[in-house]
Amino acid sequence: VSNGFDVVPMYNELEHARSYLRIMKMRYHDILDYEFIVDEKSHNCKFPKIILQPIIENAIYHGIKNTLHPGKVTITVGLDDANLLHITIYDNGIGIDESSLETLREHIVDDTHSGGESYGLKNVNQRIRLYFGKQYGLKISSTKNEGTTVTIVVPAIECS
Repeated sequence: VSNGFDVVPMYNELEHARSYLRIMKMRYHDILDYEFIVDEKSHNCKFPKIILQPIIENAIYHGIKNTLHPGKVTITVGLDDANLLHITIYDNGIGIDESSLETLREHIVDDTHSGGESYGLKNVNQRIRLYFGKQYGLKISSTKNEGTTVTIVVPAIECS
């Protein structure tokens, strides 16, 4: 994916996500659509590789695949005036009830538990925190029967 580098330009990470979604679209052609909304200023920002794919995979398998209607994953990437990189992955799938959402949030930040469900999100969260600092990581919001949003806000690094 990145010739052995752990950190890649954002455009590489986005291309990996697009490739994954193209494959999933072939598999779930009648129930899956996707969209990328990307600020060109963010294209060269350095970002850990293979962060988006596990989040998108969760959106498809836990959100969209179980709906009775076509679903959509929307990935938005942009920079703000405070030089922060904002990445959101939204799906209009089945959502998560409040109790399960709170359990998920606790699990992904728990450094003592290493297996079980949501291992992918836990791993992604840990990688973000290792690279950018403990104050960063995944933020998950969801409404049952409406969808889920995973947000990542990190310092913009080498974006020029």
